[in-house]
Amino acid sequence: MKKIFLGMLCLSGMLLNTSAFGQMTFVKGYIVTLKGDTMKGEIRQNPKKDVDNFTKVYFRVSEREEGKTYHAEKLQGYGFLTQTFIQKKVDGEMVFVRVEALGALNLYESKYETEAMNKIVTDSDFYVEKNGDEKANLIHIKSGKFKKDMAELLKDDTDLVQDIDQQKYSFDDIQDVINQYNQWAKQQNH
Repeated sequence: MKKIFLGMLCLSGMLLNTSAFGQMTFVKGYIVTLKGDTMKGEIRQNPKKDVDNFTKVYFRVSEREEGKTYHAEKLQGYGFLTQTFIQKKVDGEMVFVRVEALGALNLYESKYETEAMNKIVTDSDFYVEKNGDEKANLIHIKSGKFKKDMAELLKDDTDLVQDIDQQKYSFDDIQDVINQYNQWAKQQNH
């Protein structure tokens, strides 16, 4: 009886171990070195824990070669599928941020783990950067100050500011708002 129980315990342990590693997949991607060189290869992904994308990336040139883990201090950025991550300083720490919109205003998302009600949860912050002003600090957009922050950032597009003021847009629409502003700004420059 003991042998059967131990056998079942070992088998279930192997299955659990396999399913944990089974979540990891490799997708075609690239990294950009600090010197600006682009290397194509494969990026390891864990779809169940995408918060890791914001702190590190595991890259290999091919499945035949050993890979390496890179943190934001060691790369300008990386990408895979339709996602692009670049290195930025957030709260004094170099991290990867996901590019959500590019144009007159660049929108970035940062994800991190935090504790809430004795559980580890994933949370997101959004940051805006004025294009051409990459040396300036990122502007942290908070849901409670969305209307005020957007009024300041988008002040030259009075129609969009008015729509935000009339609550046609909320914090949850931040990507749409930035994309709409970028479209407007692009038309102004032509």
